[in-house]
Amino acid sequence: LLGVDAGRALVTTYDGDAATGYVTRLAVINTVTGVQVGAGLSVDGYAAGTQLLGVDAGRALVTTYDGDAGAGDVTRLAVINTVTGMQAGNTVNLLGKAFDTQLLGTGGSRIMVTTQAYDSLYDSSTFTVRLAVVDTATGTQLGTTFSLNGAPWGGPVVSADGTRALITTQVAPPYEWNPNIKRVALINIPTGTQVGTTLSGGDVSARFSADGTRVLFTAFDREAVITTAAVINSSTGAKVGATLTLPGEMTDVVSTPDGSRAAITSRHYDSATRHFVTLVALINTATGTQVGTTLSLAGESSGPAFLQFTADASHLVISTPLYSSGGNSIDKDMRITVISMTDGKQMGLGLVLPGGYVTGPPMLTAGGSRLLLLTDVFDGAARTYSARVAVLDIATGTQIGTTLIFGDRITYRPVLLSANGTHALLAYTTTSIFGFSTRLVVVNTLTGTQTGSLIVSGGLVREPRISADGTRAFVATGVYNSRTSVTTRIAILQIV
Repeated sequence: LLGVDAGRALVTTYDGDAATGYVTRLAVINTVTGVQVGAGLSVDGYAAGTQLLGVDAGRALVTTYDGDAGAGDVTRLAVINTVTGMQAGNTVNLLGKAFDTQLLGTGGSRIMVTTQAYDSLYDSSTFTVRLAVVDTATGTQLGTTFSLNGAPWGGPVVSADGTRALITTQVAPPYEWNPNIKRVALINIPTGTQVGTTLSGGDVSARFSADGTRVLFTAFDREAVITTAAVINSSTGAKVGATLTLPGEMTDVVSTPDGSRAAITSRHYDSATRHFVTLVALINTATGTQVGTTLSLAGESSGPAFLQFTADASHLVISTPLYSSGGNSIDKDMRITVISMTDGKQMGLGLVLPGGYVTGPPMLTAGGSRLLLLTDVFDGAARTYSARVAVLDIATGTQIGTTLIFGDRITYRPVLLSANGTHALLAYTTTSIFGFSTRLVVVNTLTGTQTGSLIVSGGLVREPRISADGTRAFVATGVYNSRTSVTTRIAILQIV
């Protein structure tokens, strides 16, 4: 391991065997003179890794590992002063095998190491996750080692300011990996101690606000079939505001870029309508209070890809497909709702389009003031495909213009044109007994109207290319003349 300035090199070797144990030996070499710096060091276990600490590379972390897989594993951490060739502080010993190491603080002043140990790999209840924080200047551990039962559920999540960490574990029945219980703990990194108490539940998740001062905890209780959410002060571990409760199974949690607002969705089955219903609640993460009232939307939330914030995070767009019973007609409708992040109210009546998303979620256009929607429709009775295109005004939640209907599938994602996206180009290929043809359609995203179209022989070779000023589209298609002959055609569409 060479320092950033290449003035020092840290060399590690190890010897021994599984029966008698391993020893890692360390030496710091002055790369200018070739002379060893210091007398050399040794750490029990075999070398598992070395890492430079800090920009000036005046410290290095050496991690060694000893033991067999299981609860008898030991991870050892030694901080080496590469200037003097001496160890800083004493070796820190952690039960288990390290699976996550993060360098934190200004200039890498702290390092956080997480290990896992277990009695049975197939029983997560026998797992223990341990976390320790080491001061890289002194080589000493800060606080005590924190332990949490369960198998790791990803690595620790660190707040933006590097002072707090969230650690999550999960417990499932033997030989299963779908968690019955999740546990989340908040750690004070500078002191290496837990903040508040451990939260546990059937499906628990946690996330920091953008400034790291708040933590949003969400949980789903499988027995009661309710979703709860609470905001925690990351400095004290105390709850801020009241706990929010939503009926049904938690489906999504999304936060605005600045972390000041969060949207939580759950779903439950309505036996009267025989459809799922999505509930949406907004939380002010600074105060821990709900923003407005809970909204009930027909259909089920279809994943975080279908919850979008506008560029300024003033509105949330949520799409909920409502599935039809049977398969003899259009199988679903896509319902699009705009919610104000200021007061939690729905903007307008929203929009209902038959079909589902194939090319991706809606696209924000025209400087974020419009929403371009494209759905793919399959009619089970007629066995035909078609497409719908519509434009929604974000500010009012109402449709602009009328829904455009195309008698073919549009499988390419629309291409936004011009700097502010006031036009969009749709391209799709059709086939007939005469061969392939490509159709290009331009939609004005301010008015929701079709403003241009072009039909070109052949199928699309690749997605259309747009000129830098957004006034022209270049389209390449391929026409198969025979099994071995293809003609490539280039067409230019004047857009505006």
